[in-house]
Amino acid sequence: MKINKQSSLVIKYLFYALCTSMCFFMSFETSDPDTWGLDWSGYISGQLYKLIEQTNEWIGENGFYITVTAALFFYVYYHFFVKTPFSKVKGDRLLSVFFAVMYAGGRAYEYADSIFVLVSPVYNVIKTFIVLIGMYSLYLFGIRALHELLMGKWNTKITFNKKISDIYNKHTFLIPWLIIIVCWFVHLFLRYPAALGADDWNEFGYYYGINKFTTAQPIFHTWVIGSFVEFGRTLLHSSNAGIFLCVICRMLIMSAVLAFTIYKMKYWSTPVWLRILTLCIYCFVPYYTGYVSFIVKDYMYIAGFVVWNILIIDLYKSDYLFKNKFWAILWLVASCFMCLFRKNGIYMYVFMTVLFMVLIAMKLFRSKNKSYFLTILFIVLPLIITSLTEAAITRAYNVEKDSPKEAFSLPFQQTARVVRDYGDELLQDEIDIIDKVLYFDELATTYDPSCSNDVKSMYHAASTEELMDYIVVWFKEFFRYPLCYIEATWNQNYYIFMPDRTNIVYNLNLNQGAALFDDNPEFMEFIGLDLPRWVVRVSITAVSFYEMLNRLPVIGVFGNVAFYIILMFIVMLFIKRDVGIKEWMSFIPALLALAFVIMAPQIIEQPRYAFPIIYIMPTLTAYYIASVKGSYKV
Repeated sequence: MKINKQSSLVIKYLFYALCTSMCFFMSFETSDPDTWGLDWSGYISGQLYKLIEQTNEWIGENGFYITVTAALFFYVYYHFFVKTPFSKVKGDRLLSVFFAVMYAGGRAYEYADSIFVLVSPVYNVIKTFIVLIGMYSLYLFGIRALHELLMGKWNTKITFNKKISDIYNKHTFLIPWLIIIVCWFVHLFLRYPAALGADDWNEFGYYYGINKFTTAQPIFHTWVIGSFVEFGRTLLHSSNAGIFLCVICRMLIMSAVLAFTIYKMKYWSTPVWLRILTLCIYCFVPYYTGYVSFIVKDYMYIAGFVVWNILIIDLYKSDYLFKNKFWAILWLVASCFMCLFRKNGIYMYVFMTVLFMVLIAMKLFRSKNKSYFLTILFIVLPLIITSLTEAAITRAYNVEKDSPKEAFSLPFQQTARVVRDYGDELLQDEIDIIDKVLYFDELATTYDPSCSNDVKSMYHAASTEELMDYIVVWFKEFFRYPLCYIEATWNQNYYIFMPDRTNIVYNLNLNQGAALFDDNPEFMEFIGLDLPRWVVRVSITAVSFYEMLNRLPVIGVFGNVAFYIILMFIVMLFIKRDVGIKEWMSFIPALLALAFVIMAPQIIEQPRYAFPIIYIMPTLTAYYIASVKGSYKV
């Protein structure tokens, strides 16, 4: 019997739809069925019985839901892949495969911290195949649908009456800024005077000399929040007022930065729907609102990063950016914020500085344009300002250099996994070298696949030579156990490619982390940070509200780390296809931010590491549209 082309397409996309539906009702937990006291080995019926029972366990009571969702997926797939197909995007299939593999691996690590769950027991091979096909189909549809949307092929035009348009056109920065401030205003008080964490309390200890002041925390951030508390304590006679003033200043700066991104979108003539959507995300998604009163050291670094990334685009496009005083000053402020508030910012800035120096050197061979020397000056100046500022704080507070353990979070994690899985294969001299840096005998039991903090805390190298010896061993073991290294990295970071998993942390209030000084009531009385009684219940309710928003449909998608990282790769694919691979230059800061996410101690329950990507992606998406339309302007 022959099957015509139409029927084969129906079967194909029905199969894709079933796979997509089933993978959302699937667990990689697969147990052996009850044997009923019989020996089933060697019998075909035994294998058949096992297959049937394991399918029963997997499907459970979800048959109806799988049928309904599969019908919906089939309608969507058949309509947009066959009847009125979306345009293909070169590379979309390969990218969809990559996303599907990352998702399947994430599910494996979530269940058992091992990639081998995908093939063991044998029945899981079937599950893995279904997940790969189902997620591949979903991602392929999503990529093509997004491309159609961004290219304006859907009827998404939004218009306002002339009076509203005229007012907005006169105040393209001020109006978004005021809207964000109004929407954020209530969040200032939900955890009054501020939500703190252990890092903040450590910094207070540094600032007031209770603990040894080291570079374990960004020293400029320590000085800033300590100075606000001291200002409140001495001049306002309320430490709460001081830290609350800090929260207000941070809110005004970040809201201005986000308003600036919408201003640039308008300047680039990007669609109204995208600007409105972006403004709604800024105003209501808890990855923005939930951090308004949460003093994390990343916050001002992120503000600097967003502006800096936008100016990187302009600098790449124009040799005359710094001839405009406003842009020159904005560059200095944004760059210094990025470098001073987070060490990651310095590393990122140095990388881009070297890259721009190479580009400028190439241009100087072709032209003796004096503007290049002005560009060099403004590129180098933030590094000088950062160095002088940190040197002044170091001298004033006798800051001591912390150990380099923060930079080795990922290598330590990889070593710990090797010791756990292959410790009995290591040579004695390798064991001795590792033991001088990390406690070898405790590594296997201390290792936490999702977070390197426990392993990192074991660092005790007495000299640089011992650390260098360890690096040599680490490098050798990479070639002996490459899969183990990959697993350690993937296991810690699988969340960044799982859009159906929430990643939430919102500290409650002022007291979170204060337990560090439970044994020092004199200091707690001196610093005078007191949690008002009315805030306790309000802050608990507020955090619960933020967590609910992260889990709700639609708004929860825009509060998801994986969504923005996946979006970044998709937009990069689009810009390569529609504009050219040279435009990837604009995405290098976001890619560097992703590299720091991967190298960070953890991403699960610490989404802030991905905030540079989350906060910049709406603007990079707008930049892509402007580049395609030819409406980009410096």
